[in-house]
Amino acid sequence: MTTKRTNTSASVNAEQKRRDIEKYHEQIFYSARYSDDFWEYRHVILPKQLVKYLPTDRLALEEEWRGLGIRQSPGWEHYMRHDNLGHPSLV
Repeated sequence: MTTKRTNTSASVNAEQKRRDIEKYHEQIFYSARYSDDFWEYRHVILPKQLVKYLPTDRLALEEEWRGLGIRQSPGWEHYMRHDNLGHPSLV
């Protein structure tokens, strides 16, 4: 005998994530771009409601940060995460 679980925690979490991204993506802050001799940088500050969807043990992959509603032109990489006044920042 088999059963089918229709409301798994993964599907509930995915639906909540989708709703949160839809609700908060316009609150993502993008700093002006700045550069050194080798790289161009930009700080991206997420609303607290989206931070919980970032990995905590590593940097986010491009598909992960784009999946949160972050919009950057091709070629950007997540290279650091820091906490600035309680709002984690991706740079």
